[in-house]
Amino acid sequence: MSSTQQLTLDVTCPPSLADQTFVEAPVNAKARQLLFHWRDDLKTSECQGILLSGPSASGKTFLLSEVFRDQPAIWISADRLEAVLAQPFSAPLLIVDNADYAADPILLTRLIDNCREQGVSFVLAGTGKPENWAIAQDTPLKDLLTRLSALPLAVIESPDQELMKRVLLTWMQARQLKLSEDLADYIADHLKRSFAALTIFTERLDAEALERNKSINRSLVQSVLEALGEHTLS
Repeated sequence: MSSTQQLTLDVTCPPSLADQTFVEAPVNAKARQLLFHWRDDLKTSECQGILLSGPSASGKTFLLSEVFRDQPAIWISADRLEAVLAQPFSAPLLIVDNADYAADPILLTRLIDNCREQGVSFVLAGTGKPENWAIAQDTPLKDLLTRLSALPLAVIESPDQELMKRVLLTWMQARQLKLSEDLADYIADHLKRSFAALTIFTERLDAEALERNKSINRSLVQSVLEALGEHTLS
């Protein structure tokens, strides 16, 4: 049974990521190392906070799941902040994903203050630079900006071609689909550098191979890439 605490709210550790293998690469290695060090420091610290930022679909949630999967924690998306703040926290660690999507950034200020008052450590993860999370109606929230600036920051870069290839091969193997190294290189060279593009491509390729009842070859790969349009590199 998972050690993640369940509230009456819709609060869970992402189940779809729990049993997958995290692929470490130069673009995420520093962030991963910092998060593991920070996690280990929780044993001797009453309350800490840390930020995780990176481009959309760069693997932030995946990395958090890998680092904190065995930690007693409350997992929420920032759009649930108001409901979560209405009750005491029931775990020593709070992990907030999509911090840049908070309905009102001032809720992040309340969250940080509540965590410190209750002795709860917290992780805030979101897309882009954390200072942009502290803007409401085009106006910077100075109190929130001050709080965020004081926290350590782990940064994930966009996946490079080699990481795209390695993740693609891992996903294909999980689907019991055979893909040659040469084709994996070709695909990674033509997709935009994001796991969102890679996810869409993998699902489409799997569906096309099943519908046509054929093995994956260059012709099928080219057909799927042509159909993806905006997710491919020109």
